[in-house]
Amino acid sequence: MQYQAKIGEQTYTVDIEERGGELLVRLNGAPTTADLRQVSALGLFSLLVDGQSYEVFAEEREDGYAVAIGGELYQVQIEDEWSLRLARAAAPRVHLRRGEMVVKSPMPGLVMSVAVQVGDAVAEGQTLTTLEAMKVENEIRSPQAGTVKAVHIAPGKRLEECDKLVTIG
Repeated sequence: MQYQAKIGEQTYTVDIEERGGELLVRLNGAPTTADLRQVSALGLFSLLVDGQSYEVFAEEREDGYAVAIGGELYQVQIEDEWSLRLARAAAPRVHLRRGEMVVKSPMPGLVMSVAVQVGDAVAEGQTLTTLEAMKVENEIRSPQAGTVKAVHIAPGKRLEECDKLVTIG
């Protein structure tokens, strides 16, 4: 699973894979050996990174986590792979061609419903379709006002990221 951790102004990409009970970690693409064990229910952890041991206290807060390591306190914001995809979904990908706009799928998923038909007038922000990804329903909205020129999907269709959904002109 891939995560992005933001500490202050610095953003780190963290890839974590479990293989045979061992964590394989890449920090900004560089392989690192790591082990994390919870020591107490009060947020105390034992962290081993490249053979060096750290005592870590972590507390979840509304805006992320407060993490204390070696007497230093850090504010950490963490987003997982799916949260990042959903954030990208908030700004649908479009392709402009001869005055038409093709709204594309921001993520892989299953079409749950289609709210428009060819010829429908749509307003900016109007729901075009609902996709299910990871058992979460996501409404895909029109990025601009216009008329539906083509509907490329139907309920029950499986989509990949960037598949065409609707053409608006």
